[in-house]
Amino acid sequence: MIKNRQAVRMTIIIIVSLIAIVYISYHIFNSVKPPLSLTAARYDTFSKSESVNGYILKDDILITTPYSGQVEYLYKDGERVSKNSVVANVYTGATEEQLGFLLYLNDVISILSECRINSNIALEEITDRISSLQKAVLNKTSEGYVGWVTENQAEIERLQSIRKLLLEGETDFSGEISLYKVQRDNQRLSMGTVRQISVEQPGYFFSHTDGYEGLLTTEKAESTPNEYSRNNAVEKAPVLNSIGSLVTDISWYYECLMDIDQSEKYIQGSNYDLTFDGKDKSQRMLLSKKSVDRQNGKAVLSFHSVVVNEEFNMDRKTGASIVTESATGLKVSMDDVYIVDGVSCVYIFNEGVASLREVNIVFEMGGYYLVDRKTTGKFKVISLNDLVISNQKDLYDGKVVG
Repeated sequence: MIKNRQAVRMTIIIIVSLIAIVYISYHIFNSVKPPLSLTAARYDTFSKSESVNGYILKDDILITTPYSGQVEYLYKDGERVSKNSVVANVYTGATEEQLGFLLYLNDVISILSECRINSNIALEEITDRISSLQKAVLNKTSEGYVGWVTENQAEIERLQSIRKLLLEGETDFSGEISLYKVQRDNQRLSMGTVRQISVEQPGYFFSHTDGYEGLLTTEKAESTPNEYSRNNAVEKAPVLNSIGSLVTDISWYYECLMDIDQSEKYIQGSNYDLTFDGKDKSQRMLLSKKSVDRQNGKAVLSFHSVVVNEEFNMDRKTGASIVTESATGLKVSMDDVYIVDGVSCVYIFNEGVASLREVNIVFEMGGYYLVDRKTTGKFKVISLNDLVISNQKDLYDGKVVG
């Protein structure tokens, strides 16, 4: 009987010890295993591009003036102007400070005039005006310009009143606009003799000039490699007494030279996105012609557009980045993709367990895949906002992970 009791007691001790070992091992394992990492599957767009150098062909003329002085432009870059339009005023006896205040008044009038269209943008710009004026007042105060400070302190108070009305939802500033226009008229009168600069034909105004006006025109477009070399060798003319340029035709081209092998990926008649050096926005352009010289192994790509806007304000000879491939899909890490029964899959977190989801890979870049739902149908398909599991080993469909 005693021996039986000792055996039972020993058995109980062994069982309790085993439970304790399992319990301790479980917590040790959980303390060292990587934490569960989940990433929501979201749509993204990946693009591959390459850089080229080339030149722009457009029809434009130089706008000049016989007068010297401070210039007030009456049109923004890329704006359409009619025949005989006055595009700029030249104040022959004005100071740079007088011109600066005139341009400031123009900006405020423009902002208030557009309040009905987008009051949020107007609020942001009015706030910026107040901030810049406050900084200027501090600088001028330290320099002892008492009259200037007094005048502009009143202007700050006026803009602060407008900002308050914008915050309250007011969008009709016709009274304020009238006051600013009177102030602008008085400012112009104080700047002395004004000379108006007009254009003799319609077109699109640009304040930018590069010396190639009238030289690299669209009649030279869609060139062969030999013609490209001649166009590229054209030297700019000296620009004297210029106000800007007038683009007389909205049709324009961008041409670049490359090796034939490099040009194979480009298809004549297709559209491409080009981002020119120094610009943020891309320009959608048609590849109107691909001229190939097989003897010399060169090809000229001629891109064409009939869109003219302020982003078109650039040098004639310029580099560009061309998007050659682009795709949109759900973004997943390459490390989270597994091959299961011959198909690509990921595991998603589904109420505490790992659930298998099939994916179709459409693009690869920077350690990530873009995937879509065009799969074999062997497994369930990934969906937007599914939580993809990362940093877990030995995953299988139905494994408890949370």
